[in-house]
Amino acid sequence: MLRTILGIIGIILVGAILYYFFIIRDGQMGPRVKETTPLNIDLQEIKPEEWHAIEKEGLLKISIDGDSAVEWLFLYRDTGDTNQIGGLIYDAQNRPKGVTSMAASQQSPAYLIPYRLMPDYTANKSAGYLGDASVRYKTVTVATNHHADNRPEESGVMVGNRLLVSGFDNNRPNRFSVFWWIGPQEGYGGALAYTPGWFSLSKNAPNDWFDWARGNNQTEHAETIYAWEPQVDRSNICRRVMWRLEGAQDQNTLQFVADYINSDLTFCRGGVPTEPAFPEAQVLAYLLDENPDHRKQRLSAGAALPSYNNVSVRKINQPTITIDATMVDVITEFTIDDVFHHMLWRVEMIPPEDLKSSVHWRIVSAYEQ
Repeated sequence: MLRTILGIIGIILVGAILYYFFIIRDGQMGPRVKETTPLNIDLQEIKPEEWHAIEKEGLLKISIDGDSAVEWLFLYRDTGDTNQIGGLIYDAQNRPKGVTSMAASQQSPAYLIPYRLMPDYTANKSAGYLGDASVRYKTVTVATNHHADNRPEESGVMVGNRLLVSGFDNNRPNRFSVFWWIGPQEGYGGALAYTPGWFSLSKNAPNDWFDWARGNNQTEHAETIYAWEPQVDRSNICRRVMWRLEGAQDQNTLQFVADYINSDLTFCRGGVPTEPAFPEAQVLAYLLDENPDHRKQRLSAGAALPSYNNVSVRKINQPTITIDATMVDVITEFTIDDVFHHMLWRVEMIPPEDLKSSVHWRIVSAYEQ
């Protein structure tokens, strides 16, 4: 019995000694305890001190370059600059980057090559960071002229031929990046879309990212996304802009292009309000809501206006409202089947009837200008 107790005490003492030398003492001798990675490399030795990993794993397994080997994705917050989120991919190779005269060794890779994603200083990748407050990411496989068959089967590896990164600020995705492999010298190509508002995968729903999780084959590639950019604050109106990924991945010409020429105005929350508090919102609701009963309710008694379908509103003004105003003018520019219209709308204020009523706006007339 005594031997058993002494044995247990001995094990505890050995554990305490090991803990002291490998953990406590190591932390006291240096600025921090070593952050080891799955590559058995101290992460502090291969990155600037200002870069702090945003994922607890440090390095994430990834393969989007078409070979059978696994690379390592590092996402970091740059506290030495703007505190935004950047990223790069480490690739173990047989010769240093840029050296083509050295024959590739048959031995295990000896060089860890860092390839910047964003920020970088080449072509489209110099547009900025991956995200402001946070990011989410995934890999997808998109059909190209070159098909990669040697895909790693290791569990936990993000596999595909594109990496998608959605960057967030104030809990809304305002940056969207796409990356793909070019070659050992160039590394990864990239394209970035940025909006002062937020992005959605849907044209009609302002916060639709369901296909990101569902893995829908059409929208998961995110070759078309929509920016919702707030315009007239008092009426919660947004400019909706389509961003399209154009070019060819095989030729390294992919880039996001924003179509502001064909952008339109809509309500930031989607749909239309029942009783807008301001006149320009009532006019916009009349143009966008194709329900005939709803349109009739937006008109003043006795007013008769044409109904419109497939309207794309390009401009709408925010008229000044004074304390004694009873009638204001709202000017709009819109297209119907590519036919341009410039109209002036006369909108009347209906004061509240009692304490339980609110102000209503009713459209009296509309004139083509």
